[in-house]
Amino acid sequence: MKGDGITDDAPAITAALYTFRDIYNIRNSVLYFPAGTYRLGSTILNADRTEGDFYSGLAIVGEDPSNTILLWDGPADGTMFRL
Repeated sequence: MKGDGITDDAPAITAALYTFRDIYNIRNSVLYFPAGTYRLGSTILNADRTEGDFYSGLAIVGEDPSNTILLWDGPADGTMFRL
């Protein structure tokens, strides 16, 4: 994730969620966003949920609401997160 406001960070965020699913015990884990503008040109997709609720207990946290922005840049009728 770059958080530069130019790069589409959606694929990197989705990949991070898959990493949590594949490597970590997701419970009580945090996906942290440092200051920046994270442009989302597509929906952040749910990693395969067929084997359980991988995101129970996962927090998605930004450094500060004033300097950490998730900027939707997808279709006007699109969905930012599908978890």
